[in-house]
Amino acid sequence: MSDAADLANDILERAMANRAPSPPLAPGVAGECDDCGRASPRLIGGRCAPCRDRRR
Repeated sequence: MSDAADLANDILERAMANRAPSPPLAPGVAGECDDCGRASPRLIGGRCAPCRDRRR
């Protein structure tokens, strides 16, 4: 007999198996972020990771 945790795990495994792959990220360049002005080793589209993720 399955419990709730087993059923949830089965649902999660099916969802992960059917997930579409993420698109590849741009290579990025080192420089100064256009939004916050901080130096970053990897800018994509001129923005650092925190600014791209809207964490600043």
